Amino acid sequence: MFTVIFILWGSATVGYLLRRHPIPGLERLMTYTVWGLLFLMGVEVGGNPTLMQALDRLGWEALILTLCTALAVSYTHLTLPTNR
Repeated sequence: MFTVIFILWGSATVGYLLRRHPIPGLERLMTYTVWGLLFLMGVEVGGNPTLMQALDRLGWEALILTLCTALAVSYTHLTLPTNR
């Protein structure tokens, strides 16, 4: 855990020190890195039999949470007074 925190802190320090010197191609590299991490996470999820067996239940829970959130936001939007 401390290793992750120190790496994050160190990379933030390097980014702060190099903030005036943009590195060409860094944004593209970061994009590919994020895509690679998402792919590896998908491989891990697909290889977990417990998670794959519970996928239908998790999908329904996600749908219910999404609908409840949408209803709450709509209700809040409709009931709050506007300052016009």
